[in-house]
Amino acid sequence: IRRMDHHCPWINNCVGELNQKYFIQFLFYTGVASLYSLVLVVWAWVWRIRNERGGEAEKEGEETPSKHLIVAHYIILLVESVLFGVFVMVIFYDQLVSIITDETPIKQMKNRLMIKERNSSSSSSS
Repeated sequence: IRRMDHHCPWINNCVGELNQKYFIQFLFYTGVASLYSLVLVVWAWVWRIRNERGGEAEKEGEETPSKHLIVAHYIILLVESVLFGVFVMVIFYDQLVSIITDETPIKQMKNRLMIKERNSSSSSSS
């Protein structure tokens, strides 16, 4: 693998120079899907609140889950969408920074280690 960036379990492959473009596209579209999910959850929640306030009662004999269960479901979906979206966007941002700086995260970590070692050796020799 040329210029290995990292191994990604989502795509079950190492991300490198030859497939980084596709990995970034994957992250972008996954982030968009997460945002879409977030919008759908909020829209469904608002729609339900409007219907309840508008006085549209449930049909007689229709079995519905409790309001607390529905609210808990919306909250769980909302939190999941936000956390997943933030996680994907952070990885997306990290990949863009890697492209702009022309350094893989592995190379960035090695450079940080070398700087720390230089700083610690220069401070101990003083």
